[in-house]
Amino acid sequence: NTRALRAAIVSDPLLRHALGSPDVDAVVLGHTRWASVGIISQPNAHPLNSEETDEVGGAYVTAVLNGDVDNFADLKAAQSLHIADEITTDAKVIPTLTSRAMADGTGVLDAFRSTVNELEGSVAIAASAADAADSLLLALRGSGQALYIGLAEDSFIVASEPYGVVEETSTYFRLDGEGTSTSSLTDSKGQIIILEG
Repeated sequence: NTRALRAAIVSDPLLRHALGSPDVDAVVLGHTRWASVGIISQPNAHPLNSEETDEVGGAYVTAVLNGDVDNFADLKAAQSLHIADEITTDAKVIPTLTSRAMADGTGVLDAFRSTVNELEGSVAIAASAADAADSLLLALRGSGQALYIGLAEDSFIVASEPYGVVEETSTYFRLDGEGTSTSSLTDSKGQIIILEG
């Protein structure tokens, strides 16, 4: 699978053109997770975006998830989310709710924070919004998940296991999803941070 993904990235002419400038900065959001909620299918593959079936406009947000959003069906119903029938994974509520909050005029970090605070379950989330294209939003809550942030000279890499960062970065740290509200990185329900490029 990794070989096929790398080949697809290398052979993509549009991506090559977009990244061809020496001045380009990029946030790349990818994930190798098969859905643990919903069937294993292309529509359920991460990252998922904020698009709804009959909504036009709004902030374009993408997200990936490790863990489970236990109340995703309740959120989908309570917020009247218009999610395509073939998308059955719980992760879809994350970018959709964040985008809706941003449509109401809320800034990207507060929109992401309010979304994460609505989620029940143990989660590790990475998200990106087109309105803040140089930022990566991270959230971690619960003892079942981890996020490692590797720091390199001109980049950062986030992974759920240390082996995902050690090959490319010499320094990394682990976020703790059981943080308390006394830390500058914690929220009432875990940690929420923003990395800016």
